Amino acid sequence: NHIDPPYRIYAGQRLLTGKSGVAREASETSPAAVSPPVKPFQAPVATMPLRSAANSAAPASPPTVSAALPATATPPESPSSSVSAVHDGSAADDNHAVEAWRWPLSGRIARDFQEGGNKGIDIAAREGDAVAVAAGGKVVYSGQGLIGYGNLIIVKHNDKYLSAYGNNSRLLVKEGDEVAAGQVVAEVGQINNREPVLHFEIRQAGKPVNPLDYLPKR
Repeated sequence: NHIDPPYRIYAGQRLLTGKSGVAREASETSPAAVSPPVKPFQAPVATMPLRSAANSAAPASPPTVSAALPATATPPESPSSSVSAVHDGSAADDNHAVEAWRWPLSGRIARDFQEGGNKGIDIAAREGDAVAVAAGGKVVYSGQGLIGYGNLIIVKHNDKYLSAYGNNSRLLVKEGDEVAAGQVVAEVGQINNREPVLHFEIRQAGKPVNPLDYLPKR
């Protein structure tokens, strides 16, 4: 500004200042601005209340929902496959002996007795032919509950002997009936479109025996 000593200045006097000088002096004397440290962001943490020792045990298992099961129906008894299993536990007519056996019907033998196979004989007939009881006794079974016998009648003659008549179309007597030798108790039926036959068995002490050993020769 070319001001001579003693460097007086007056009100209203215009002075020039140099930006480069000011900037230079400021850069030499002013400390570098330091940015304040930035704190790392910390997400808020939810605090849980402390549990007592009693509550700190393993979490209880979720409650078990037990569905009510329907009551299981008792299955019906399966019919016995053994003719000898059917009896009423009483002797017929004071345990009288079978004096004579008779053929339940006339006809050729369509199938013979076989140990471990056919437990009786099959007698060929016509559908509806009358079936006569082979000896007197008491009817202890009349029905179709035994598998493989169709409509079946079992007669107890005494504590030792039973006779059975299977593959019938009609049963003419009921359980508990007393029958005489030769009395008609059923009619022959036809099974699965095969030849009509009467299946005839004799049981001795529960064991099947060959009826031809007991029936009269012919």
